[in-house]
Amino acid sequence: MREIGEDFNPEVGFLPRNGHRYYQVFGMWTHRPASVFREIRPHISYFTYRTMRTGVDNGFNESARWHIDSHWQWHSGMELHTGANYVTEGLYESFAIPGTEVVVPTGTYAGWESQIVFFTDQSRPVALNTRFNWGAFLSGSKRTTTADLTLRRGARTSAGIRVSYNDVMLPQGDFTATLAGVNLGYFFTPRIYLQSLIQYSDQIDTWSANIRFGWLNTAGTGLFIVYNEVQGIEALTGPLGRSVYLKFTRQVNVFGG
Repeated sequence: MREIGEDFNPEVGFLPRNGHRYYQVFGMWTHRPASVFREIRPHISYFTYRTMRTGVDNGFNESARWHIDSHWQWHSGMELHTGANYVTEGLYESFAIPGTEVVVPTGTYAGWESQIVFFTDQSRPVALNTRFNWGAFLSGSKRTTTADLTLRRGARTSAGIRVSYNDVMLPQGDFTATLAGVNLGYFFTPRIYLQSLIQYSDQIDTWSANIRFGWLNTAGTGLFIVYNEVQGIEALTGPLGRSVYLKFTRQVNVFGG
């Protein structure tokens, strides 16, 4: 269980939302057959975000997901994931989907979606990762196709291309959305790296860039410098936002030893 206050601001942290209690359970069984597959991992998990926001019923279910899946891993490192999710999304106020004229009214929406994930050995110089989801989404349904191609040269350099296509069908209106991105990374040492992400979204008519420099210490601590920029295209021409963040954390053993 994790509890995050409504006024908590993580700045350059990686917290997707605040003002909630988060619960999660997970169970997995691992089987190593004599042939064909290296490993089969059937599992089930559940998480939920329960609101603690002012003016909203305490414990209101903002998001939840039951996940039932099995991972099928070959000796070559390829994997196939076959699963289903029962997804719940609660809206305590109407939600206007950016880049569209669609507004989803308040309410709690729940339903099943299917999921298939396939990827090759991610440690290879060329690696492919694909994902297909289709099923319930808010008041209607959605089909999502995502593909990632990663290229590596030795242990220092990596580059990746990602494209995600969403076909959304709602009673309030239908729309499609494409998100394309490029990842670049260079590792000076195992602890010092420079990474960048450039993305384009046709739904909100923008491209964004993120550059991160990290100098790790231990347990994810160290120095982090992050630069973000968002630029509009066509109707939103020009800079929409720029920011620079500096974060330094260090782990201290108070009692020594």
